[in-house]
Formats: sequence, C-alpha cells, structure tokens
Amino acid sequence: WIDAYKKHDVPIWGVTFQNEPENPAGWDACVYNASEMVEWVSGSLGPVLRKEQPGVKIFAFDHNKDHVVEWAEASFTDPAVSQYFDGIAFHWYTG
Repeated sequence: WIDAYKKHDVPIWGVTFQNEPENPAGWDACVYNASEMVEWVSGSLGPVLRKEQPGVKIFAFDHNKDHVVEWAEASFTDPAVSQYFDGIAFHWYTG
C-alpha cells in the first residue's frame, strides 16, 4: 500500500505496527500484547518493510501512555526487534 500512495505523490515516512494494539474493538481489529508484537515485527514486518521500503520508519506500541514503559522495554531490549524500531508512539489521552 505504501507504493500505491507514492504513485499518487503521497509520501509515507513512518508507520506503527498496529493502532491501539490493546483495544478489543467491537469491529474487525487485531489485539496484540508486547511479546506478540515483538514476534511479528522481528519475524515479518521489520525485515519485509526494511527490504521493500528502506526509508520508512517503524514505531512501536501506538496506544495509551499508561502501558508505554512495558511496551518500550519489550521493543528496545531485544536487538532482534529493536533493530527495526525507530521510536515509540503513544496516546496521551488516558493513563
């Protein structure tokens, strides 16, 4: 989808692995915990995105600030996954 946006002159400079990964929404959504994020990013998203879109940054977490420390520790203590993250995203409106 990043290539499709580029074709319409919409540059994508960064993505998060999942918006609100802890939200069990009432619609189609993915719920992740920190260890599941690590597994998916280190084994799939990170390697593929770095190969196919090397200039696009990847941000961990992207949910409420009350759990940011737990997710930051999971994201940045293991080099197998931290090599793919350029930062961490979080929401300030709760926690």
